[in-house]
Amino acid sequence: MSSVPYIVFALVALAAIGFAAWPVWRTAEAKGARLLTMGAVALFVLGIGAGIYLVVGRPALALREAKGTESRDPNGLAPMLISRVREHPDDMQAWVFLARIYITAGDADQAAGAMGRAVLAARKHGAETPDLDNAYGELMVRAAGGQVPPGAIAAFNAALGADPGNVPARYYLGMAAAQKGDRAGATRYWQSLLEEVPTNMPLHSELVDRLASIGVAPPAVAGAGGAPDISAMVAGLAARLKSNPNDPQGWLRLIRAYSVLGETDKAKEALATARKTVGVDSSVKAALDSEALELKLQ
Repeated sequence: MSSVPYIVFALVALAAIGFAAWPVWRTAEAKGARLLTMGAVALFVLGIGAGIYLVVGRPALALREAKGTESRDPNGLAPMLISRVREHPDDMQAWVFLARIYITAGDADQAAGAMGRAVLAARKHGAETPDLDNAYGELMVRAAGGQVPPGAIAAFNAALGADPGNVPARYYLGMAAAQKGDRAGATRYWQSLLEEVPTNMPLHSELVDRLASIGVAPPAVAGAGGAPDISAMVAGLAARLKSNPNDPQGWLRLIRAYSVLGETDKAKEALATARKTVGVDSSVKAALDSEALELKLQ
């Protein structure tokens, strides 16, 4: 931690003490009286100065400012970026950098707000891109605990309008449709993506899981006689979560899939396991509670 702010404060305090105590030293006759009076003045100046600094000042901010751009702590850049965007609200790149710092700090709400300002700045200068729209939408989803709010839907639609084949936008718009109970809409988005994504990519397995969660199975995982083997798909998702439990969205899909299959006990068991495994994060806990309430698992 840098000691520069403290050194500066100490020097200012000493100067203030000297300024206040010098007249006392000159006028006091006895040496003991001089020392006693100067001590009282010093304590008074230090007490007042420290109190004002702690109440009105911002020590943490001063320390981060003193570190400057050479700091390895990304939060050290936050005050400078905040100052930058206040003076230049149309600086898209500064807003993007600020959003990344908020993401690192785990503040999805602030990150989404900063990225939204980046989108507005880019739009003003004709520099809006699907990647920027997707980043904004994803942060809003993250801030909403996995739900796709209207603002995120608008962002993903903007990305899709600029790039009709955009993968993230189609994925999240499918998620939004599923959350609204629009099974046909979700199937349309996810099924078309599944046909394009290579089978060895993680997204392929996730799309299969997503489709299973709404009771749909692609031909590639159909059972005997061509009928969809949804139970096998759900079992595969459960096996993946057992080996890699730190997957909040995976648990949400599994809980919903069990509910779709009518296996309420397994859905409740998956909910309990999810809460023990990934329920510490407040946004994840809120998403699990919302799912449990919607599926009547409480």
